[in-house]
Amino acid sequence: MQAVRNAKFSMAILALAALAACGGSDDKLTSAVGPTPTSLSITTGTNQSGTAGSALASPLSVRVVDENGNGASGATVSWTVGTGGGTLGGATSTTDPNGIATMTWTLPTTAGRYTVTASIANGQSVTFNATATAATATSLVLVSGNNQSVAHGTATQAFVVKAVDASGKPVAGVPITWATTGGGTLSATSGTTDANGQAQVTLTTSSTAGAFTVTASSGTLTPVVFNGAGT
Repeated sequence: MQAVRNAKFSMAILALAALAACGGSDDKLTSAVGPTPTSLSITTGTNQSGTAGSALASPLSVRVVDENGNGASGATVSWTVGTGGGTLGGATSTTDPNGIATMTWTLPTTAGRYTVTASIANGQSVTFNATATAATATSLVLVSGNNQSVAHGTATQAFVVKAVDASGKPVAGVPITWATTGGGTLSATSGTTDANGQAQVTLTTSSTAGAFTVTASSGTLTPVVFNGAGT
């Protein structure tokens, strides 16, 4: 009888020990769960200005903190660009040990003021502003349409030029003047470059066969001359 009581006592001790061990595991699990990201703020990168179509000089940067105001490491920050506002280096980024997350922003090719929003899982967000300034065209580049040969009295394919800046990037809104020699009628005598920096025109050739030229010019930039012939 005594042996039975001792066995039951031993089993009870083992059960209590197992329960205590489980309780310890719960404590460890609870302590392993990190603080929750609760808010974010802009650190650097807002209110910049840059040339349209180029990347901003400094990345956008936010700091995410937990309920204690400490930097939240490993938090996901979502980035959204406003309508027509260019492109971002990605849709999300992750905070570093100090709670900092960054993102690059390339402005659109059209001058104007644009926004990017950064947000975290609980819906908290901040908004960055930037201004895209008009680029300055430094040259005109022939794109297509040179050396055409068409039946006289008919229309040519488009003559296309592109305005670019010193870095070779397209420049929108550049005025283009068109002129022709050798007879014929242009579809337009003036225009402006589009968002891709391009402008175009066609020529209805003279009713008499012969060579012609079409010239695109803009201010002091070196003109682009297209050659062709009506046969």
